[in-house]
Amino acid sequence: EMRGIAVTKAKAGDFTTALETARLIGDMSEQLSALHVIAIQQIKEGQLCAALEIAQQIFEPDERAEILYRIAHAQVDAGDFAAALVISQQLSGRTQREILLSEVAQAQAHRGEVVASLATSQSILNYEKRMEVLCEIIRTQLKDGEFIEALRNAQQINDMHQRAEVIHMIAQAHIEVGNFITALEIAQEHLEKKKAEIILPMVAQAQIHKGDVSAALETVNLIASSDKRTNALCIIAVMLAQIGKQEDAMAVFASAIEIAHSIENIKQRALSLMDIAVAQSEAGEKEAAHSAFTEAVHIAQTINSKIEKAGALLSIAIAQAQNGDQKRSSVAFSDAVLAAKEVQAGAGL
Repeated sequence: EMRGIAVTKAKAGDFTTALETARLIGDMSEQLSALHVIAIQQIKEGQLCAALEIAQQIFEPDERAEILYRIAHAQVDAGDFAAALVISQQLSGRTQREILLSEVAQAQAHRGEVVASLATSQSILNYEKRMEVLCEIIRTQLKDGEFIEALRNAQQINDMHQRAEVIHMIAQAHIEVGNFITALEIAQEHLEKKKAEIILPMVAQAQIHKGDVSAALETVNLIASSDKRTNALCIIAVMLAQIGKQEDAMAVFASAIEIAHSIENIKQRALSLMDIAVAQSEAGEKEAAHSAFTEAVHIAQTINSKIEKAGALLSIAIAQAQNGDQKRSSVAFSDAVLAAKEVQAGAGL
């Protein structure tokens, strides 16, 4: 009954009466429960100092740690990082302390307190949490235009996949502010081939937006994979067509077709021609698109693997249908079905 009164008073905001009542409870377990509720209510009301006084009176470790963590979390939300760090030293559980330190460091970084955030992160033993903080610091540095510092911090990340993602983010930030040369250097020097080939088309598109067609084409030529280079050229051609540079678009499509023809893998060659056809259709070049689709089908029909042939023909049929060529799509689809039946027959199905 006394616990119930204390809890009711606490929830009503009458903490003085709640505490007086709680201290009259004879059962220590009941008293602890009441004090816990009072402290939580005080935290909700922003009375953190009062809640901290209660926490210091609770001798049960887990109960005290929970209240201390909640107080510190509220302090982080209020921007009182120094107070939260003091409490972190009172948490005996490593996991809870690491979570709190990570929250403090990320909040510091989010507010632009990069030096303080880095200092806090040094106390975090868990690698993943320390890297979460570092990523938040890097995001802040990029927002503030501190690109060199961001790249330096990115190189501290041991995990190759995570480091690549962050460096990709840094390259994107350079693209957004027009630092195309730097973005290219970062992609080529700090990213493996596949990751770099994601950045290069992005740079080329940004260069087109800036009106620098020749620079965009030079950037695309840096892409090693023929199929990726073909795709990038298609994107550029469509962009040129959309801004009224139809002749330039046709010239770029011609380059894309030439590269597609050089692809050794027959299936990839067919699919690259399909991609060109789709882009030509989007650029308003319907006749050219029909020709590219037709060639893609012819090449797909020469694929030795029946499974790969069926897959390629089906992809082309779907692309033709989506681009309004139902008649030719039906032919490609029939060829795909025939190839699939040959696969079933060969497997004795």
